[in-house]
Amino acid sequence: MRRWFAVFFLIVLTGVVIRQIQIETDSIYIGQRGPYLQKLTPTSVVVRWQTEHPVTTQLQLGALTVQQSDKPGTNHRVELQHLTPASNYQYSIGSKADTSSGEHRFTTPPDFGEHNQMVRLWVLGDPGTNSELHLAARTAGQQWLQQNVRIDRPLLDIWLTTGDNAYTSGRNREFQQAIFDPYQDWLSRFNLIPVIGNHDIRRRAYRRIFEFPEAAEQGGLASGSQHYYSLDQGALHLLVLDSAWAIIHDRQAMLEWLKNDLQANARPWSVVVFHHAPYSKGSHDSDDTWGSDRRVGMVRKHILPILEQHNVDLVISGHSHVYERSHLLNGHYGKSATFAESMLVSRGQGKQDRFTKKAGCDANCGTVYQVLGSTSELRPGALNHPAIAIGLNQGGTISIDVEPGCLGSRFINSQGEVADFFTINKNSNCQ
Repeated sequence: MRRWFAVFFLIVLTGVVIRQIQIETDSIYIGQRGPYLQKLTPTSVVVRWQTEHPVTTQLQLGALTVQQSDKPGTNHRVELQHLTPASNYQYSIGSKADTSSGEHRFTTPPDFGEHNQMVRLWVLGDPGTNSELHLAARTAGQQWLQQNVRIDRPLLDIWLTTGDNAYTSGRNREFQQAIFDPYQDWLSRFNLIPVIGNHDIRRRAYRRIFEFPEAAEQGGLASGSQHYYSLDQGALHLLVLDSAWAIIHDRQAMLEWLKNDLQANARPWSVVVFHHAPYSKGSHDSDDTWGSDRRVGMVRKHILPILEQHNVDLVISGHSHVYERSHLLNGHYGKSATFAESMLVSRGQGKQDRFTKKAGCDANCGTVYQVLGSTSELRPGALNHPAIAIGLNQGGTISIDVEPGCLGSRFINSQGEVADFFTINKNSNCQ
């Protein structure tokens, strides 16, 4: 018996070791990558890139050469500090022997003290497959941004995903195929903030590739965790939560930080993004309680009451591979059968909805919930959740403009059409 137990233990141990080797191997990428920006603040930015063969690290910012190390390597990181807010910079990367990567540029955000600046967000929904749909949705979204430029402002200020950035299992090479290859030019200009999804947590690549402002480098309240954090820019306070891992393994700490962060916020608008959609009847049904979908019920039970109590205006999620957008809601934390008319602060009619929040209201004033999981993969669903005002079996991206008194959101489908547009008004006439 002992012999058979020893054999069984050895087999299990061997399986665990092989699995860990596989995870580690899949978390590594060998080849060219970058440059890409991380933790862009009014006065600093991190520039990262990767080379196939070891070279010395060198970055040239205008006429200034910033050299990180004389020791050759393949993963390169340079942190630029003492920059000027709301300013344009040009840079190039390379090594002592080769600085021929070409010119790149970026714009620093306004000073943290500016609370009235307009902010433009661009959101990709579950972009983890380098598909024909992804190419069409990317092109349509970028063209819309380029055709609707703001005078003396960059094309966008904040660039987000709703999670599941690398299908099927968060491998480093899958990030290369789905994110770095199709977006290389924009990654060198804009700071991508990729929300974590349930597919991303299967490997270690996600947290090795990206850096997050857990020390409040980009504003907000320091979280001390790469799983959840916030940032401030202009009129917007943005919070990123982890509905894939932390909702189960670090929930109390995340919720406590969430309450404190929202209480400390002084910006006129609050937007929250996480992966698992609390209301959906798309490729995922938010009433389901098995597998990864069990997290959806946890989100409704534990997170939504805090968001609504602190008057969060918009929640953006993915996971379900469709586009959906709710009415102006408050108080719906159960399954779809429990939805009641009393939970409607304002009923939407579909495209062109205009919601108005009551003057002086500071808690439970209504929240709009958007689902975007169809940038790279579309899986049609019934789209009949009672909390949802408009549902579309279409792929695309979202562009959001936030001004001191008005928030406007557009779903730009893969054909380049604005298939949904809504505004939330606070003491202003939204145009």
